[in-house]
Amino acid sequence: IIGKSSSGRTAAVIDLNWDHPTLSVAHALDQRNTISPEISLYDAKIIYNWNVALDSGAIKTRLDPSTALQVTWIDQTFNGKWVTDFKLPLVGNPGPLAGDIRVRRQFVF
Repeated sequence: IIGKSSSGRTAAVIDLNWDHPTLSVAHALDQRNTISPEISLYDAKIIYNWNVALDSGAIKTRLDPSTALQVTWIDQTFNGKWVTDFKLPLVGNPGPLAGDIRVRRQFVF
């Protein structure tokens, strides 16, 4: 179920999936930045999303305060794109937290 504001900058989405129902509210702050918190209707867990449109790609950020921060940067080039994924767990064993960084190239033929 989707509902949009009269300005078109905000939309609410209710996903009634049996296993994981959610309520998301997406709001365009401007032409480049969109925030969209997602609330689980099952356990009230909140996940925060922030998307930034760049001239040559996008940055997508997803924060689950109980587990991890995940950032994906897509940089579009002429013959393909570079994709960089970064994941930082926010919980774990005692000691320093270990992040995961992956960089890959996707070619277009």
